[in-house]
Amino acid sequence: MTLIAELADLHIGGTTALFLNHNWRGENGRSHIPSPEQLKIYQHFMECADKLKQRAYEKLTLIIGGDAIDGNHHDSDELITRDLPEQAEIHKELLRDFMARAGFIVGVDRLIYVRGTQVHTENQEARIAADLGAEIADHVEINIDSYKLWFLHKGARAGKGINKGNSLRNALRDIYFECLDGGKPMPDMVSYAHYHQPVRESFDGERKEIRGYISPCWQMKTRFSYGCAPTELNKIGMTTFYTSFNGLSRPEFHILEMASAKTFT
Repeated sequence: MTLIAELADLHIGGTTALFLNHNWRGENGRSHIPSPEQLKIYQHFMECADKLKQRAYEKLTLIIGGDAIDGNHHDSDELITRDLPEQAEIHKELLRDFMARAGFIVGVDRLIYVRGTQVHTENQEARIAADLGAEIADHVEINIDSYKLWFLHKGARAGKGINKGNSLRNALRDIYFECLDGGKPMPDMVSYAHYHQPVRESFDGERKEIRGYISPCWQMKTRFSYGCAPTELNKIGMTTFYTSFNGLSRPEFHILEMASAKTFT
C-alpha cells in the first residue's frame, strides 16, 4: 500500500506564499520577517506533514507538482528576494523540514518533482531536485500497485460556478480517447496544478474510469491573481490519495481557507 501526497504551486519567494517560521536574511543582504498569514500557512504545512506521519501505509510518494519557487516575473514587487538560487535554498529548507516531520524514509519513500512554469522557475527545479535526491520530469508517469498515475503542472482549468470541473472532465475524456485511438495504456489518475483551485472529476468510459484532480496551492492571491480571479477564495493545502491492490482511493484535499477580501466596517 502506498500513500501519495502532492504539494503543488508552493511559489517560495513570494510575499504571499508559504515561508519559513523564522526571520530570514539572504546572502545578498535581503531580509524578511514572515507575516502573520505566512506563519498561518506554515502551521498548516506542518499539520499536513503530521497527517502523513500518522499514515498506515507501507510507503509514501511525495510529489511536488510544479512552481516550486515564485521566480522574478510580471514586474512583481511581491517578492522576498529576486535571486532565484536564494528562493531555491528557502524551498529546500522547507522541504527538508516537511519530510523530517512527515517521517519520510530515504531509500523507501520517493520524492518526485514536476517541472512548473518556466517564467516562474527557469532551471531551478532541476537543481532543487538534484540537491534533494529527487526525480524530475515535465510529465511524470509512475506505476504503483498496478495503477498508472500521471502528474503534470499545467492543463485543465478549474472552472467556475456550474462549469466547475467541466474542463477537467473534458481533459480526462480527451486522454481516454487519445490512448484508445493510439492503443496505449490509459492512466488511472491524472493530476494537474497551476490554477490554484482544487477540483475532483472523473470520466467513466467503456474500457475504464479515469480519475483526476487539480491541486490546491501554497500561495495566497497576488496582485496579478486578483486581476485574473478577483473573487476566488484562497484555498491552500495538500492533496492525498492511496493505492493498494484492493483499490485506488478518491483524492482528498487538506485545505486551509484564507479570506481574499478585506471587510471594512
